[in-house]
Amino acid sequence: MKKNKVASVFKKIFFCILSFVLSLVLFALSVSAVLSMTFFDMNSFLSTMKATSYYEEKKEELINNLTDLTYPSGLKESFFEEMITTEMISGDTLSYITGFFDGSKDVVDDTAFRQSFSEALDKYIADNNIKNVNTKNLNSLINKAGKTYSKTLSIPLLRTISTYFHFIKKWLYIAIIALACSAVLLILILMVSNRWLHRKIKYICFATSGTFLSLLGIAVFLTVNGGISHIQLESLGLYNFLVHLVNGINIAIWFASGLFLVISVILFVIYSRIIKETSKR
Repeated sequence: MKKNKVASVFKKIFFCILSFVLSLVLFALSVSAVLSMTFFDMNSFLSTMKATSYYEEKKEELINNLTDLTYPSGLKESFFEEMITTEMISGDTLSYITGFFDGSKDVVDDTAFRQSFSEALDKYIADNNIKNVNTKNLNSLINKAGKTYSKTLSIPLLRTISTYFHFIKKWLYIAIIALACSAVLLILILMVSNRWLHRKIKYICFATSGTFLSLLGIAVFLTVNGGISHIQLESLGLYNFLVHLVNGINIAIWFASGLFLVISVILFVIYSRIIKETSKR
């Protein structure tokens, strides 16, 4: 009798540990899935840029930066307003983001800009009948403007995290598959190892509840602290983009948390009904 009691306690501890491990696996699976659909998804980047008027903000920044650069040369803001378009910026940004995600490059290609700027300068010189143009100074101005263009459109954070980003991205989907398989395996163990249905549901409910609480903690933390809204950046376009991106991740975590809450409630209701029906017999 004593041995049976000890065995029963051991089983309960064992199944509680399995529930805890399942909770950790489901939590890691949820976070991985959220990141794969947001931070590690190129379409998420591009849609966030579009939603935050990123290209329009970058156009304003470019015009200001290039006007300051070329002020000694006599070029006015209106010169760049006519030359720079959101289509040019969005096209080069798309190439930049695509290159970053596939690992081919992490710099903005300023070739098209240099060509457009050179042609605009030639037209400006001809229209204003400017004589004795110093070719060396002109080429230097084009080079400086190209670097300014590339620097303004670059996202410094991407270059900083480039190595880690591609390493994680490479293994993220494999990790998701492995975690999903592990979760299924743990659920099967809990289902097969328990004789009674209410116990099977109880331990799985423990796991989903733990996952819900873990995700809820992250979501509440991000919400209370305003995500990364307190970050200080010189670029308004980049600020809006990053804040909106993190907010999107937070919303996804809230959704995942709510999903596990619903699952936990359903399992608890089923468990309660089984217990109630059993007690009547």
